[in-house]
Amino acid sequence: NSGTTPLKLFDVKTSCMCTTAQLKSASQTSKKFGMHEKSSSVFEVKPGEKAELVVEFDPAFHGPSGVGPINRTVTMTTNSTDNPTLAFQLTANVFKK
Repeated sequence: NSGTTPLKLFDVKTSCMCTTAQLKSASQTSKKFGMHEKSSSVFEVKPGEKAELVVEFDPAFHGPSGVGPINRTVTMTTNSTDNPTLAFQLTANVFKK
């Protein structure tokens, strides 16, 4: 957070139930958020502090047919007037081991 006030992140959602997203900073860790979250929690990033977005994908969620290219999105709302919504695009190619 390069600003002078806390950056508030909330309404974190993923685009598929096979994916979770979690926010981490030096002072706190959020719960894991999923596709249909309706959470009132607010994650604050203090001025000068960094936050990390940890995304987990469960390839077994879609069963044996869940192989091939995937595209997932994690979105969240912020209190920033410059960036009121953040969206992170993730791509991968799932294959059998």
